[in-house]
Amino acid sequence: MKFAMSALLVTGLAAVFSANAQAHNHAGHGAAQATTPRPAAAAVENASANAKFKAEFTKYDRNKDGKLTRREMVQHPMLGHFKMMDVNGDGYISFAEYTRKH
Repeated sequence: MKFAMSALLVTGLAAVFSANAQAHNHAGHGAAQATTPRPAAAAVENASANAKFKAEFTKYDRNKDGKLTRREMVQHPMLGHFKMMDVNGDGYISFAEYTRKH
């Protein structure tokens, strides 16, 4: 997992630096100046946030069944929002529900 995250980070950074180099090479030569592609930077940022959420989710998922119960979240700061986070109302919070923006 760490290797995959590192590879994603390197790929995203390479795309950003490549775009900056292209913009620099074209500047002043009559061509429109290129802008840094935000999707690559956003992908790196999202991957970092996803890794953080995954580590946090795994910490609270004591029985490692891939879902959180109220009992597992007893010390989680979002316990008071369990019902809101449990979007489908099944009594569990999946990783998709955990990372969903509310």
